[in-house]
Amino acid sequence: MSFRAYFKLNNTRLCETVLGSVQNALLMNRRNAPNGAETSGEEGYPMADRVTYRYYLGQIRLIQHQIEAGAEHLRWAFDHCTNAQLHNKRKILIPLVAAYLVMGRYASRSLLEECQLTSEFGNMIRYHQLGYGAGVRREIERHCDWLRTKGLYMILYEKAMLGAWRNLFRRCLQLAPGASGSSNAPPTLCMNLLVGPARLAWEDASLGLDDIECIAANLVDQGLMKAYILHSKGLIVLQKGPYFGFPPLASTYLA
Repeated sequence: MSFRAYFKLNNTRLCETVLGSVQNALLMNRRNAPNGAETSGEEGYPMADRVTYRYYLGQIRLIQHQIEAGAEHLRWAFDHCTNAQLHNKRKILIPLVAAYLVMGRYASRSLLEECQLTSEFGNMIRYHQLGYGAGVRREIERHCDWLRTKGLYMILYEKAMLGAWRNLFRRCLQLAPGASGSSNAPPTLCMNLLVGPARLAWEDASLGLDDIECIAANLVDQGLMKAYILHSKGLIVLQKGPYFGFPPLASTYLA
């Protein structure tokens, strides 16, 4: 009840006080478990309360930009919420779909249709996969009021947009000649050749070489691209290996 009240008041910082008390209680439960049994400390509580707790804990972690931890708690809540409570499952699914989108794990079209979330997330997911940044931004802005009420607007605007850039660069590498990785040399991307695709993907004719270099540096800094920038030659030199410098998005958000 306290979590629900704090979320209604848009004062989620106060949730940490309640969360600390809950975690202390769970710790005591673990210590008092019979015969040293492995336990989370939650087992003595009704499943409905545990699902509610995990839902709000997942929401709190997303607000704190702990994406992987938030997704883990939300997934637990979704999996353990009974199918008789379809309204609650949909409520849990909304932030879970957003968290998974940021992590590059995309909800299926059939799941979105079943939970009536195709309008909100269908195009956003497809555009994100393609690296079509202008489309992602347009979908976020189109649903901005709804996303704000769910506490998801900022996290999608900050994280999904950067992920769209990463996916665009990765697609450009895949379409580049010699992208098979048969050479012993590390894969490279010519920044000058990224300007055209970037202008198309973001529907912004003003984007130039300096913008591409800035975005590349940001992707490297955030761990979304394993590479270094060779400024003198206008190249992005990517890490050799199975991912060609683009590790799975989910791996960059591990707690």
